Amino acid sequence: MDELTNQEIEQLNEWAGFFSIKPTFIFAHLITRPERFIALYTGNRYGKTVSVAKQYVMRIFGIHPIEHKNMRTNKRIRTYRFASATLPNEPDGAGEIRNTQYPAFKRLLPKSLIKKDITARRPAMTIIDPQGGKDIIIEFVSFSQEVQDVAGVERASIWLDEKADRSFFEEQMPRIITSDGDIIHTFTPALGHITWEYEEVYEKAKTYIRTDAVCKRLEQRFGRKVGNIEITNSKEDICVMQAATDDNPFFTDLVIEKNKNELNLVKAGKHPIYKTIESYKPITVSSYIDEFIGTYSPDTIDVRRYGMFRQMSGRIFKDYEPSIHIIDAEKYFPEGLPYEWTHARGIDYHEAVDWHCGFIAISPDDEAFIYDELVISPERNTTYVIANQIVTKSKDYKYTLNKIDPLAAKKQTNTNLSTIEDLNRYFYDFNREKFGTGGYWTSWDTKSTRGREVIRERLANAKIAGKPFNNTMVRNGRTVRLPTIWILSNCRHSAEAMKNWRLEEWGSQDKLETKDIKETPQQKWSHMNMVWEALFKEAAFRARSNIHDNTSHINKPYNNYFRGAVV
Repeated sequence: MDELTNQEIEQLNEWAGFFSIKPTFIFAHLITRPERFIALYTGNRYGKTVSVAKQYVMRIFGIHPIEHKNMRTNKRIRTYRFASATLPNEPDGAGEIRNTQYPAFKRLLPKSLIKKDITARRPAMTIIDPQGGKDIIIEFVSFSQEVQDVAGVERASIWLDEKADRSFFEEQMPRIITSDGDIIHTFTPALGHITWEYEEVYEKAKTYIRTDAVCKRLEQRFGRKVGNIEITNSKEDICVMQAATDDNPFFTDLVIEKNKNELNLVKAGKHPIYKTIESYKPITVSSYIDEFIGTYSPDTIDVRRYGMFRQMSGRIFKDYEPSIHIIDAEKYFPEGLPYEWTHARGIDYHEAVDWHCGFIAISPDDEAFIYDELVISPERNTTYVIANQIVTKSKDYKYTLNKIDPLAAKKQTNTNLSTIEDLNRYFYDFNREKFGTGGYWTSWDTKSTRGREVIRERLANAKIAGKPFNNTMVRNGRTVRLPTIWILSNCRHSAEAMKNWRLEEWGSQDKLETKDIKETPQQKWSHMNMVWEALFKEAAFRARSNIHDNTSHINKPYNNYFRGAVV
């Protein structure tokens, strides 16, 4: 075989950085997921930066598995945007370089393709297209730049590294609309107050990809059993990938080498602790990392090691799983819920904030179904209009309970009547006109905490049942029906509220580390949940088992033997 020439050796060496990155479970999904927004939320030192840098090199060479992400010669938009806290070579206040995108990308890209490198005045790389097209530009921008400085231009793809302001994030999506582009976000969740990353990305993801280490941590800390791939009912085109520090192949190699050296010392009789091979206990990746962060608080470990948001520990309904508790309205109730069930409705009232009205029913088998909702502004609609909308939503069901926030009992200065009095007058008049079935509204109980506990119990039982009409269990030799709760797929606000409601957060890391968690729920996302809590406090809101033979529907949707319809 002929020996390689110096030029050929030099060309191969240019690829050394690219091929030095070992493939991982997360990388395999990173280059094959079709979602337009992909977020890598990982522990420190996982290797997310080099993973994303490598897939951009693959795009440039046209070897990315998803064809439309390749930079082909006919691509009109030929600029990638890399955004970070600082520009390349720009120090922060402590004199440290925080931009990691530039060195990672440059190490993986063959240097012969760099036509023009970055300069102090021009933070952009000009790259020769190896496929023969026009030059490709890698544009570096910082989060501290004015939003307008990075607006008004199209980009083939955008990579956000670590935490950006919400305004900067929101400005990026319009940049990829006409280019059929995508956004990648790499981030280790920061301790502190709730950020847009959690609410706008993590909580709205359509797909979750998690390593075994993260799945195990979720179950250990929060009792959530999830698989490596989780598909939700979200309509957002977002994929979240989570990996732990432990998942970086570098640490596997490091531990293997460390154990090898330790064992050699044992064999030579020079090890300070182990005197025989039989007594030697090799370290693992997990135990190695434990040595460095074992004294950290559990919340800090969640963030630093597993890339998990601290906000997850503050969820009020921890057993709520959208993939389980949200059910297809058309599949289970194509013509609406049975008329004979126990129906109830409630309103979370505010003078200026939107009213949240919810509709729920309990079956004879003690399964609760949230089946409709109304969110309407009191500033743009009169109480009469709102009452009309509620009656329209209510169809011809009869409601055992009509509960509203006690704030609605406050007298209005212009009429000396309360909102509750207005509602009851309107509902009385509507009923006389054969519009709706009437109903008398009363204030709900604000003291008892029973409602929240009832919901938690029902959520946990629904996870056991797995699906509606499957709640018959044998316990201690007795057949029982577990009380459950389900949300129909048309109730978007109710589903989001139950998923996102959590306790208030301390605003700084110091307080997080030195104070107990707050016991006050957040106002945001509370509105629909307050309705369900209020209704479940009432003894009258219960299953009525003597309505009909309640065995015929087990494990199958109801059909049209009942009245009532839900739109």
